[in-house]
Amino acid sequence: MSTRGWYDYYIIAPHTGTLSLAMRFYKWGDATPENALDEYLLFRETLDAHDGRLPVEWLDRLLRDQLGELHPELPPQFATGAFLFLLQRAAEWIECDSWRRFDPPEEREDLPLCYALEEALGTEPFEIAPHPDPLLEQVRRFIATARYLRPWRNYGLRLNLLGWLQYLTQPTRSADMGSLAGDWDPHWDIAYRYRFFFWIHPDDPFRIERISIELCERDGSDLLTAADPQDDDAWQREELDSLRETIRDADICEIAPHLRPLPI
Repeated sequence: MSTRGWYDYYIIAPHTGTLSLAMRFYKWGDATPENALDEYLLFRETLDAHDGRLPVEWLDRLLRDQLGELHPELPPQFATGAFLFLLQRAAEWIECDSWRRFDPPEEREDLPLCYALEEALGTEPFEIAPHPDPLLEQVRRFIATARYLRPWRNYGLRLNLLGWLQYLTQPTRSADMGSLAGDWDPHWDIAYRYRFFFWIHPDDPFRIERISIELCERDGSDLLTAADPQDDDAWQREELDSLRETIRDADICEIAPHLRPLPI
């Protein structure tokens, strides 16, 4: 049975004392606490590799161009939260592609989209140059898909904004297993909730200085402390001990809620 979870991305601006819920999405399958920690590490490693500065302006410019007068109505820091979601989807795309490449061409649903995008990129110059980082290059391709193949004007009457962003990251209209944007309220069938916190630089809203993660039960209580110390469920104790060991081995010191700067 697949493990399902709900993700919240919070953007924190310490210089203004604000905390914004910039992105929310559902993950169907593999939403285990261990995988959430892997996703945290992916963000940390990517930010470290780029001095905390992700090219969020790629998406911000796309949203400004395609939404027009609707752009000012977006939630605060939406572009940053949505870019992080695209980064997560890029990691899932690359992982899927590692085993999809063995499929016969007629069974690969992604090939028509890939061919169409390559043809579009070869016909008309794209303002964003190819990026050497595979994750950021895949995000660039998502944005190019919006620019050339799936512009907002063609889908705005059928998809909400989150659903459109999701569509940019999947080969067909059928959502694949993984991170799924489109809803704003948690699904009833989730097993866990994960809250990611991203602190932005006071002089550069697209630079992330620090991140933390909170692992929660489905009701929002802290997963690492929710268990009753007197609970005689040996399996649950072993699972929590294993999770704490994973946190120690990976040197994950930024575990909320202890570091969460609330109230703001």
